[in-house]
Amino acid sequence: MSEQGSGRGGHGGRAGGGKSFHKGFKNPGGKGKPFGKSGTGGPGGGGGGFGRSKFGGGGGGGGGARRPFGASGPRKPFGPRRFDGPAQSQPPRDDARSMALKALMRLEDERLAMITELGDDLHPEQELDARSHRFFLELVYGVLRRRLTIDCVIAAHCEEPISRVEPDCLNAMRLGVYQLLFLDGVPPFAAISATVDLVAHRHPGIRGLVNAVLRTVSRETNKVPLDQDRGGASPRKRFMPSENAVCFFSKNVFADPTENRALHLAQIYSHPTFLVERWLKQYDPALVEEMLAAGNRKPRVSVRVNRLKIDREGLARRLETEQIASGPGVMPESMLLDASAAEAVKTSAFKEGLFYVQDEAAMKVAAALDPKPDERILDLCAAPGGKATHLAEIAGDRARVVAVDRDAERILKVGENVARLGIKSVLTVVYNPLLESVEDPLPEDLRGLFDAILIDAPCSNTGVLARRPEVRWRVSAEAIRALAERGRKLLDFAVKHLRPGGRLVYSTCSLEPEENAELIERALVGQPTLELVRQEETLPSVKGPDGGYFAVLKASTSGR
Repeated sequence: MSEQGSGRGGHGGRAGGGKSFHKGFKNPGGKGKPFGKSGTGGPGGGGGGFGRSKFGGGGGGGGGARRPFGASGPRKPFGPRRFDGPAQSQPPRDDARSMALKALMRLEDERLAMITELGDDLHPEQELDARSHRFFLELVYGVLRRRLTIDCVIAAHCEEPISRVEPDCLNAMRLGVYQLLFLDGVPPFAAISATVDLVAHRHPGIRGLVNAVLRTVSRETNKVPLDQDRGGASPRKRFMPSENAVCFFSKNVFADPTENRALHLAQIYSHPTFLVERWLKQYDPALVEEMLAAGNRKPRVSVRVNRLKIDREGLARRLETEQIASGPGVMPESMLLDASAAEAVKTSAFKEGLFYVQDEAAMKVAAALDPKPDERILDLCAAPGGKATHLAEIAGDRARVVAVDRDAERILKVGENVARLGIKSVLTVVYNPLLESVEDPLPEDLRGLFDAILIDAPCSNTGVLARRPEVRWRVSAEAIRALAERGRKLLDFAVKHLRPGGRLVYSTCSLEPEENAELIERALVGQPTLELVRQEETLPSVKGPDGGYFAVLKASTSGR
């Protein structure tokens, strides 16, 4: 998988002909709004879903109509309009690339909220060998992480606005550009040829478009090791696909940072512009760039040792027998693995319940609640069970942990993890605390007061964008406000069920203040029986854990 940005193979110039001037593609710095700014119809807007480069207010790629400079006569139809004439009827064979295209199309066509909902489409191990499956995952996750950057590159080298390119054609081009710019080991000719094969069953015009765009990108891109960067290149023609390499383009691809810094950062780091704007208001610009880079890293795999069964050194020795190297993490029960999560869960050590795959930032949450033996503990929003089982382990499996989730299918996953880890002290309950009413009374296991309560609230997940790459194209300012309101209601529910002197931890995987510190501040005003013990925010970093937030609260002993 080779990061070959300077390949010279192939013929033809720009997609659709020779040199051209894009009237509809207003690059930042020229007249009109920058490409990708909210409302322009191109990459770089806020959240809003997959599809034809719909980035919130962007509404698609490229803006208005574009034609080659000096062209005359009527425009020929293209894009989503169907071609007439014969086309091959059979789709390409099911290899890693075609399965990756299928997965990306499912995310788009079925409006799946999370990549994990792809199910078998994300884990086609029965049809791919181990190497091909790793390549498949690399393509799917890589395109999702880098989609905005890729779309900027496509838009700069495609005659048609990408909003007019059919979804399967656009996703095929995304896969091809990702291989050309981001992967080591895939020669340019192989990336181009294999990508064109993905649309081989379509009309020749679509195959020609994909071929021409990818050949143009390959020819007009120069990728070199970072130590060969002599400086002086325009930031509109330059970006780093990795920490060790830099790509140079022969034309402007990105926004001018002197005119719109947030848009430029959004494009080169492939994040929603509105989110970058928020972070620039909260954090130092250099720190924001570190956070953006962290959102594109391949997540490290950390696991939580099940200390009810084995210690860290014992698990390291056991994993070594299964050809998985490991090292200690920052938490007493954490380890870092030199393996993928998919490889880790195939081990006999996992199946025997010796560990749970969990990021270290998430491990901090259960530890902050400090569960003790014989305590009655409530875990709201418990699925898939990582924090509930951690609470039980910390308490030596001698507390009574009630794990609640509103989703009956997801609560089954909690039960599976509890059984696999050999834990006896966790009880699962299906219940939605946001619907508490006379008609929907509390289950018996939730009645009475609890010594400690954990709320791992549903959130925007902006602290875990590396692990959940699709989230960046779903999140919006409106969603953040709605999630904060849900969190407030969950907190109100929990306070009613917390005994005097009891402890409460509120946590999210978000970095947004409305979901975190601001919510807690409002809760302290509205709940005079609560006091803040401490709060902690973890920012994502390139070589560190995921981001997240938690607050430790305590109920006064004087009653309600």
